[in-house]
Amino acid sequence: SMLMEIFFDEVRFDTKMRIHFHSFMQRTHDSINNARVRGSNDPISVVASEISKEVSVLCFDEFQITDI
Repeated sequence: SMLMEIFFDEVRFDTKMRIHFHSFMQRTHDSINNARVRGSNDPISVVASEISKEVSVLCFDEFQITDI
């Protein structure tokens, strides 16, 4: 977390986001579901496009793998 904080502070983009991985995935899955409800045939592309319009640098904090 300390290295991520230093990196994030040094990035000079206004459109940057630092988020816990679990929170990001919850938000992403909700957005994918909403895109499906709206009738999208390719909801992942829709959500990826929405994220890329908001964020130039995406930093995941507290990334954890418990089952490889």
